[in-house]
Amino acid sequence: MAVRVELARTAAERTRGLGGHAPLGADEGMLFVFPELGRHSFWMKGMTFALDIIWIRDGQVVHVLADVPPPRPGTPDSELPIYTPPAAADYVLEVPAGFAARWGIQAVSRVMLRRVR
Repeated sequence: MAVRVELARTAAERTRGLGGHAPLGADEGMLFVFPELGRHSFWMKGMTFALDIIWIRDGQVVHVLADVPPPRPGTPDSELPIYTPPAAADYVLEVPAGFAARWGIQAVSRVMLRRVR
């Protein structure tokens, strides 16, 4: 399976993420590219649809958080949950909720990234 992604390479692009974005198609996502390994945290600020968040290191999935719901409208930033993986990653892939289950993606799954850096 292939996923067409928008890239979030800069700090500004990573901060904005998919907040305010139209819902993704079944084979679409956003790939966050980090310059260093880390336990990169995410929140759902400005999101209007649910996501699967997939943390990747060295071409291998290290953590999957499935079916992360968007916040209720009007939720203050201070009340938004922060999602942090248990392991370091250098890429994070956000895809529509249900994607990981549909494709059997789990920690240890292999990922091939093409034309990313």
